[in-house]
Formats: sequence, structure tokens, C-alpha cells
Amino acid sequence: MWNKIIVALLMVALINLMIACTKTAKVGVENVNPATERIIAVTLANGEIVKFTDRGGILLKESKQISGLVPQKTEQTLYQGKKATTTTYQKILIPVDSVSQVWVERADPLGSFVAVIAVAAGIILIVGLIAVALKESCPFVYSWDGSKYVFDAEPLGGAICKGLQRSELSRLDYVKPVDGTYRLRLQNEVEETQYLDEMKLFIIDHDPDKIVVPDTSGQLHLVSEPVSPYRAYDEQNRDILPFVINNDQSAWQTRLIEQELNANHDTRHHLTFEFEKPENATSARIIVNAGTAIWGSNMIREMLQMRGDGVDRWYEAVNNWEPEIIELAHFNLREEMYLLKLHLEKGEEVIQRGMIFGGGPYVSEDRVIEIDVSDIPGNNLNLKMHPPKSFWTIDYISVEYDDNTIITPQIERIVAGNDMTGADITGQLGFSDNDYFIMPTIGDWAEVSFASPAYPSDSSLKRSVFLSTTGYYEVQIDKTQPEQKELIAHLIKEPGEIASYSINRLLEWQENEK
Repeated sequence: MWNKIIVALLMVALINLMIACTKTAKVGVENVNPATERIIAVTLANGEIVKFTDRGGILLKESKQISGLVPQKTEQTLYQGKKATTTTYQKILIPVDSVSQVWVERADPLGSFVAVIAVAAGIILIVGLIAVALKESCPFVYSWDGSKYVFDAEPLGGAICKGLQRSELSRLDYVKPVDGTYRLRLQNEVEETQYLDEMKLFIIDHDPDKIVVPDTSGQLHLVSEPVSPYRAYDEQNRDILPFVINNDQSAWQTRLIEQELNANHDTRHHLTFEFEKPENATSARIIVNAGTAIWGSNMIREMLQMRGDGVDRWYEAVNNWEPEIIELAHFNLREEMYLLKLHLEKGEEVIQRGMIFGGGPYVSEDRVIEIDVSDIPGNNLNLKMHPPKSFWTIDYISVEYDDNTIITPQIERIVAGNDMTGADITGQLGFSDNDYFIMPTIGDWAEVSFASPAYPSDSSLKRSVFLSTTGYYEVQIDKTQPEQKELIAHLIKEPGEIASYSINRLLEWQENEK
């Protein structure tokens, strides 16, 4: 029985992330609409963030550079010691091969909808800005901040059929109460049919010096004083601490250039994070923000397309707990594409203790992973991860020891909801009862509202709001193509082949799209 429960938990997490989230397309810079899309910043290969002025940066595809104005502030001492600051603007050219991420702001012409998305430099150089809007899975959730809708969550990544329906918590960073109401907009932006069963809010008013972080089971932990790593480095001893020390969307990931992908002929990275640890600590909570990288998610969609006219049979087998679900569980555990093993150093030994579940790629969520450290000697905690290249991003990692506070949220159910035709969908999203609100085509949308409970009399408290979404979706692929059974079997059965295949496909794609 326990074996089945363990496999169930793994599959809910693993397949829940299978198709998260990007369709790439051949889009040139001539397709970019400068009125609605602009580069607002870049993250350099050393983790430094360079922000442009409101005019934004420009992608120069021919010279493989990003050009833009950056502010330069100069402080001057005036008469009688008074200070004055002068701001000038300098034009800079940044080679794309020195960039890790490009931050793009998308907005509609009226500015009613805004989304800030970070995309790997190796992707944006090929396809242009507009391609960051194209992905394969997860409904987009926009929060009303009092003046506009802001992209805030993309739940249900990988829940690709009804048998994989799940619930997921997403932190809403931008939602603000207006007239006692929280408003959200749901939008289908990809070629899939989305089935939403229930939506509700989890609301917590808490000490502002603490943060609320869910674990993979949905429990909410109040984190007090997380400890950042004092050192973090990769397999080439390169410092990656600037990427992971702050929860700022400037994430570590594979640099999608040939030298990086083929370095040492190894299909994996090898990351180490070193923390201080109280010598008598017995338990630890790893707080991590990790997600599915764009190319890795695209490769999983490609694998589904390989199934072609056999994909429905595969879905049925997965839904019915036939041997395919066990095969998939073993495959994901071994390859760590969407389930990343967390290892600890125990003296001279390295042991696995905990797993990190992916998400995203555009919005990845903080999660708590509880681990036992009672048998780890000394006053250091060294964590190791071995992500396959092009499959993962890691934005933040910290650890909190011993005392663990689990809090109970106030739950608010939907009070109003209408789809794009004006039809009332409140009943469909009120409870998890298999009465779905369905969005079958790109551009379908709905607006939903929840009551905002009165703020507590203690005005010093901070409010955290999480959206709980239950549902699934079905990706629209070409089912007329024959299933590539031999290729699928080879990738599933041979260790490391999926990562090697992914690297080769990326290099081929980059060459073909030039």
C-alpha cells in the first residue's frame, strides 16, 4: 500500500509539471510591438541586474547586443555642505553572450494589463520579444492592484489530464483590496483546453518580520529567520551566490550557449550550497524557489508530440494507474527533470534527503522542504543538487532550523465570477465537484472576485494572500502524426539520454533559427 501512496505522491508532483510551459516559435524582431513590449532589465552572467530607463532596451539581433540607457547618479557637495544629486543617462551595449536573463514587460495598449517575464538570453536572441508570451500550459492569473491587472500566477503546470487534476497554492504579490473585494482575471493564452473546478483564497495576517511559505502538501509555515548560504558554486567553481541569495526573479539557470551546454561533456550541473548550522540542530526547513526552465519544458512538450496518435492511449493508461505511470515515475526520479533530489553531506558521505518540485517557468513559487539534520555533525550544512542542463532555474534558497510554526489561514470562497460572455461561473468555481469552468481556446477569459476580510485592529500586521486552484487542462497537439515508439523507449530506458537529446535539440534549433 505504501508503495502505491509514494508513487501517487510522486506522480502528482512529477506529471503535474510535465508540460510546464513554453512553446517556442520563429518570431523575428520585426514582429515586436514596441508600444506593448519592452526590455526593462537584464541579469548578467555574474548575477548583476542592469535596469534600463522607462524607454527600455533594444535587442540588436544582427550584432547580438542589447542597447539601452541606464541612469548614472552623481552626488555633489554644494555651499555650506548641502548635498545635491544629479542624474545623467549613459547609453550602453551589452553582448547577449554576457547575459543570463532578459526581463521583458508586456502591456496592452491601454496599460490595463501588465506582465513582467524573465526569459533566457539564448531564447530571446533567436525568437524576439513577442515569443515570451507563447507557452504550453498553465492558465495565466492576473491580480487587480487598484489600477491595472498584473500577471501574478500560473497554477496547474503539468496537470495534463483529468486523472492528474490537483490543487496548487500560488502567492499573490500584487492583489489589492478595492471596495472590500479582491479581483482576479483568468486567461487562456495557449493552445489547450483548461478545466477549472475550484478557486479560493487563503489569507493570513501575520508578523511583518516573518514570511509565510507553503510546503508541497499545502500546509503554511511561518518562517522567522531563514539563514542564507555563505557560499554557493557550480561544477566549475563559479560563484552563483548572487543568483540565489535574494528572492528577486534573477535566477540561476543554464546559459544556453554551446560552450556551456557541452562543457566537460556532462549533461548535468553540480551545485553546492554551504550554510552555517547550529551544532545541536535536529531539523531544518529548506526554503527554495525553483522552477522549470523554458527549454526544459519545451522538450517535455516535444516528448508528448512524439506520442502523436498514441497520446490518448498513454493518457488513459496514466489515468487508470497502468504500468505506464510506474515507468514515468522511475524515469523522472532517475533523470530529475521536474523532481530535483536534495543531497546532504554527512561527513565523507553524501546522502539524499528531500526533493524539490519544479514550477513555472514564468512564475515559480516558494516552497518549504522539511528535512532531518540530527545526524549531520558539526556546524555546517552543505546541500548539493545535480540538475540536468536546460531543465531548471533556481532563484532563492535559505534554511531555518528547529522551531516550526504551522498556521491556519482564513479561507475566502468566490463571491462573483463571469466569463467573457457575461455568464455567471460562480457555482462552477465555488467547490471542487467536477462541475468545471472550461476555457477551450486562446483568448478565453473570466473575472472572479473574493471578499477581502477586514484587516485586524493591529495595524502592524502584514497580510499574505494565496490562491488555491483546482483543475487540469488538455494540451492540443497534432494527433495525426505516428507515435515514435522506438525513440520514446530509448529516451525513457537509457540514463542521461533525455538530457543529451535536449542539448542536441537546442543546438539544432538555435542553428536552424538563425
